[in-house]
Parts: sequence; structure tokens; C-alpha cells
Amino acid sequence: MKIFAAAAAFLCSAAALIAQAQLWAPKGQPAVYKGPHKPHTRLKDLRAKHAAHADWREVIVDDKHLRSESIQARPGSRTRRALHPDTRAWWVVMDDEMKFDIESVGPASGRKGSIIQVPMQTFYSWEVVGNQPALVFETNIAGAKTLYESTGAPAEKPPAGTAWIPVKSNNREIGVYTRNNKPQVHYDEWPRQSKKAS
Repeated sequence: MKIFAAAAAFLCSAAALIAQAQLWAPKGQPAVYKGPHKPHTRLKDLRAKHAAHADWREVIVDDKHLRSESIQARPGSRTRRALHPDTRAWWVVMDDEMKFDIESVGPASGRKGSIIQVPMQTFYSWEVVGNQPALVFETNIAGAKTLYESTGAPAEKPPAGTAWIPVKSNNREIGVYTRNNKPQVHYDEWPRQSKKAS
């Protein structure tokens, strides 16, 4: 019995020593914000900067992981039907009301606080349906490709340094919402969902 007690005491002492062991981690220099990144971007400042324009876009995040833009669009504005072949895309409606048309879901109304998500290889478009310009925060993976649906070459200019070319998509599979992803959630829903889960 004394042997077991001694062994237990030894194991407890060893565990205490392991718990108190000093650990080391590499630490780099403090982050340096390089344009367009800032520690904090205020909507008030963005609106003041673009006050003379009804429609505008400004890149907020552009690094090796993500690209995000704040976009303001006038009432009635709409995007061409498009898809991202390899990545999903997200939008947070910051002001007014928008309608998203998602291939696998149908129309989804997005109001202030709505978060909309579209899986890869899924056609989508959006339009501003409110009476005021809508403000939306759009995010995708860095370097994401966008393919546009069209019976002919799109009328608008392609992104700088590119040209429109036809692309075939023979094996496209419409994306699905997995791992609790949803087409739409709203900030107000999260507290209710958390209470239900607990």
C-alpha cells in the first residue's frame, strides 16, 4: 500500500512539474499595416470619402488569404449573373435592402445585418431593391476567379490587363451548403440560435 501511495505522490509531483514547465514560442515584430489595410475602417469615413458618388467600391482587405471590398450601389443597380469556380463568396449587407438570386436557393432578401453566402460553382446575382443606395461588404478568397454568364462577350470592359474569352464548363456541379453553412443568416438570429443550442 505504501508503494502505491509513493508512486501516486511521485506521479502527482511529475505532473505538477510538467504543468509548470516554461514553454517558448516564436514572436515576430508587431504587424505593420500596408495599404489598403488599416487597423479600423469606419463606415462614416468611407461615406465621406465617396460622398460625390452614388456607386463606388473600395478594397478593405487584400492579402494572401482574403480580398474584401466595401461596395455602395444605387437603387436599381444589379450585377451580371456569375459564379466562382473554386471558391465561395460572402456578403454582409451594411445598409438598405438587396435581393440575391442564388441558383440552388432562389431569391433571398438581404436587409441590414444579413450575411449571404454562395457556394462555389453556383450562379448568383444581386440587385438593390430599397429606396436608398445599398452598402455591402463583399469577401472572397484571394485570387478568386469569376466567370460571367453571357450569350456573347459582355458589354462592359474586362478587369484591367485582361480580355474576355469564352470558357466551357462541362462538368460543373452546383455547390452545396455543408458543415452548418447556410445561404443566409442575420446578426439578430445568432443570440436565439445560441440559446437553443445551450
